[in-house]
Amino acid sequence: AVNADNASEACMNARPLFTVAAIFNAVVGLAMLLAYDSLVPWLGLPPRPTVWIHIIALIVLVFGYAYLRIAQDPARFREYVVLGIVGKLAFVVAIYGHFVAGDATVALAALVTGDLIFAGLFAAYLAKTPADGRR
Repeated sequence: AVNADNASEACMNARPLFTVAAIFNAVVGLAMLLAYDSLVPWLGLPPRPTVWIHIIALIVLVFGYAYLRIAQDPARFREYVVLGIVGKLAFVVAIYGHFVAGDATVALAALVTGDLIFAGLFAAYLAKTPADGRR
C-alpha cells in the first residue's frame, strides 16, 4: 500500500533516477548526431546516417527532456513516466527482435538493456507513488 511516507520517499528517489535517465538519453542522442562515425563499428550501424537515424536520435533527445522534467517535478510530470516506459520497451522489443534475427550487434543489444532496466525502475516508481499526485 502507498502511504504519504512512501510517496514522499519515491518522489525524492525519482529525482536522481530520472536525472540519470535524462543524461543517458542525452549521451546516446547526441552521440548519434555528433559522433556517429565512432558508433558505426561498435554498434553495427549503417556506414552513413540516414534520415531514420537522425529521427531516432531526436526522439531519444525528446524523451531525455521528458525525463529531465520528471526529475524536476515528479508529481506534475507523472504521466510522462508511462510514456517513458512505453518508449523504452518499444526500443527494447525492436532491437532485441533484430538481435534474435541476427541483424543487430551484441553491443547494441547490451546498450538497449539499459532501457529495459530503466523501464523496470520507472514502473517501480509508479507502483510506489499515488496516481493522484499526493506526496
